[in-house]
Parts: sequence; C-alpha cells; structure tokens
Amino acid sequence: MRVLILSCNTGQGHNSAAAAVKRIMEDNGVYCEVKDALAFISQFSSSVIAKGHVFIYRHTPWLFKVGYRASEKHRGVFKEKSLMYRFFGLGAKGINKYITENNFDVVIVSHAFAALMISVVKKRYGLNAKTYFFATDYTCSPPAEQSDLNTYFIPTDFLTEEFARYGIPRERIVAGGIPVRKDFFDFTPKEEAKKALGLDPAKTHLLMMCGSMGCGPMKKLAKKISKQLTNNQELTIICGTNKRLFKKLTRKFKNIPNIYVKGFVNNISLLMDSADMYITKPGGISTSEAAVKGLPMVFIDAVAGCEVYNMHYFIQHGGAVTAEGVNALAEVCMDLASNPESLKNMSAAVKSVSPPNASEFIFNYIYGENK
Repeated sequence: MRVLILSCNTGQGHNSAAAAVKRIMEDNGVYCEVKDALAFISQFSSSVIAKGHVFIYRHTPWLFKVGYRASEKHRGVFKEKSLMYRFFGLGAKGINKYITENNFDVVIVSHAFAALMISVVKKRYGLNAKTYFFATDYTCSPPAEQSDLNTYFIPTDFLTEEFARYGIPRERIVAGGIPVRKDFFDFTPKEEAKKALGLDPAKTHLLMMCGSMGCGPMKKLAKKISKQLTNNQELTIICGTNKRLFKKLTRKFKNIPNIYVKGFVNNISLLMDSADMYITKPGGISTSEAAVKGLPMVFIDAVAGCEVYNMHYFIQHGGAVTAEGVNALAEVCMDLASNPESLKNMSAAVKSVSPPNASEFIFNYIYGENK
C-alpha cells in the first residue's frame, strides 16, 4: 500500500493532523507522503492563500466569519461548474499525474479544498486509488459537501446526521475522531509536568494559546488576567509564529514573575499536561488535543466560522465555557481558576467526549480495506 495525503497550508491544524496519520502509516511500514494540495494549482496560489489566511486570522477575523457564513448560506458556491470548483479543478491534472507516476493506491485528504480537488480528479480521470477524507472540525464544511470520496471520517457519531443531511451517503460516513499527534497520548503527571517546565506544582497553571498564528485578543485578555492573577496562580502565554505579539507581551510582562511568555514551542503536550485550564480559540485540532488530555477549556471566539461548531460541541458537553468580550472572558477565567471543583467537573466532562486515537483508527480502517 502506498499512501498520499493531501493537506493545505491554511494554518497548522490540517498539516498537524496529516503528519499524525503519516507517522502511524510509517510506523506500520506503509510508504506515505504528505503534499500541499494547493501547490498543484501553483506554488504562487498556495502561498497567496496561506498568507491571506494568516493575515485574515490575525488582523481581520470578521472577514473570515462573513465569508464562511456566506458559503453556508449559498452552499452551491462550490458546486460543479462554479467559479470555486473550476479554480480548485486547476490542480486536478497535476495531482492525477503525481498519483499515477508514483503508484499511489490510497489518497487521504485533510482539508475540504483538497477533498474537492481529488473529486475533480476522480471525475475527469477515473482515478483508481481509494479516497478518504477526515474532517478537522466538528461540522460538515460547504466544500466537503460537494466532494465525492469513498469514505468520510468524522470526529464523532454525533455529527452523522449533519453530514448525511448535506448529502454525504450514510454508508460512507465513519466516526473515528480527529487525528492528533502521537505524543498527545503520552501523559506526564501534572506535578511532574509542572516541575519539568519550572512551574510550582502547588500553583494553578493557566495556559493561553490562540492557534499557531497567535491570533485573537490575546494581548488585551492577558492584560486583564494579569491584573487579577494571584500569587497562587501562574499564566503561560504561547504566541506561536506571531513574533510581533511575542515581543509586545515579553516587554509587557518582563517584571511579573508568574507570567511566562513563549513564542513557537514544540512541547504543547507537556504544557497541556501541566495546565489546569486552557484558554484558546476553538480550533478543531487544538480542542481535540485538549480533549485527549481532559483539559478544561475557556474559548476565545477569535475567528468564528467553522470554529463556532467546535465551540458549541464542547460547551454542549460540559467541557468548556466562553463569554462575550475580553472583560467577561477574564472574569470567567479567574472564576474558574479559583474553583477547583468546577475544573474537576469540566475535566471529567471533556474526557467523556475525548476522541479515540483517530490516527490508529484511520490506519486500521484503511489498511483493512487495502491490504
């Protein structure tokens, strides 16, 4: 079995999930590659879309919200012969050639755009490879609705009716979770994790991160929280790739001993193990990572769009809370930080909907069909 995974460079979530599946494939002796689907249109197109995505998330999140709502109201925008369908179809010839020349018999997609692209390949070239899609948000996005793949892995059977309602055949829907990296299934006891990070095991640790891009009102929220933080509480802020935010917050909190500002880090799993509460935007991957850890979440509704559904899912199941506006969010954070019983109950709730090891599930399912 030779496997090609098509992802998109629109944030690190899709790539992270793709990497998780790639690793489990390779750990089991299966040849696997991950490629940027949009690069098959052109490297320029991929770069523009990726950079535009980052810019919108950081500076004009309302635009993403408006755009996503519009696509939901007018779901035909991705239908065959539409402008968007034709645009993504520009990469079909290159994808088909790459699959054929490299003898891939399985194609997995981690993004709805890639799902649409591989559907065009199937329609135009009669692709022989089996095709699989795994959703990275707790909803059926409009482009995915217009795709035509063999199997759709969804985060939870809670969403089966939604995917079926939008036209995905029930027999192709399989609930298997959202893939997260293998290291998130390695657990370090909380006290040990805190010691490893130089934190005080006796203090409540608040972890704040708003995606790999460091978007949302992190600066304002951190400022509000800092004024209410007690000597028995510590706050770690992860700025990701947002270097400007990192510099600003480093200057702002350099003299406050219980606030730690970090840039891009590679030890999120350990940081989550050390945390008593996670302040984050409701991205599909980050929420799934936190769910694996049983970590209570406070959501910053930074970009809305598909992330609204992730937020509603975890709030509905009792593992997360949110509030409107920075002041209200800060109050919620500090109230929870001072209420161990509430945090304990939320942890239990989020564990109850914690996804399985989706990478292993997806591998076993695909391998079973193609061995």
